[in-house]
Amino acid sequence: MPEPLTTDEFVAIVCAREIRAHDKVGVGVVSPVATAAALLAQRLHAPQARYDVPRLARSYFRGSHEMTGYANQGRVDVFFLSAAQVDARASINLEYVGDSASPKKRFFGAFAAPVYYATMRRIILFLPEHSPRVFVERVDRKTAVACSAAGFRRNGGIHRIVTPRAVLAYDASDQRLTLVSAHPGETIESVQAATGFQLRPDRSFGTTPLPTADELRLMRGEVRDVMAGLFPGWGSSPKTAE
Repeated sequence: MPEPLTTDEFVAIVCAREIRAHDKVGVGVVSPVATAAALLAQRLHAPQARYDVPRLARSYFRGSHEMTGYANQGRVDVFFLSAAQVDARASINLEYVGDSASPKKRFFGAFAAPVYYATMRRIILFLPEHSPRVFVERVDRKTAVACSAAGFRRNGGIHRIVTPRAVLAYDASDQRLTLVSAHPGETIESVQAATGFQLRPDRSFGTTPLPTADELRLMRGEVRDVMAGLFPGWGSSPKTAE
């Protein structure tokens, strides 16, 4: 019987598809899904891309300071981020939920996210949950915003959001998120029900393609072997589309 496809595996595969042949790619310090995505892209369709993946011996950037310098110059193509909350205008919250004086929950904090959100050419948000408590009409704290005031220079910004249910994009023309694709087993209606604001389907809306044979073979072979040493137990989340 085939091994069920897990949510982590599927989200990582979809994220990997966003990496292009000659990209410079950055991954956060504790980002197993993004790490798996980078490893898969490196072994499949983007071997010439240059990667900064913490915990791996070989890295294109010599530390976070150099990567930030490259980002400020608009020289980093892809950076993977996650968030505790995302709102209709693609603002993200990485700090706390609730009132600032007495928050219900605190998270790791902003770190370089406010800078990277404006300086990385393409931000890919990967989220472990797609629900109304994550996708809210307005975030409790704006850690980083997708649109800046007039005169503020941006090198790029939010490009895709990949969740266990769907792929979203940011439409700069009306400063709102749109629904690019729903994963197999999901519909526009089911994704909307799990989103705390009105979500408009993109013009090219469709179903997220299932993993190819090569994607699955590498994810469960070479990528899994590397991930086992970096993040024990990675990929064991509940199954998703088959």
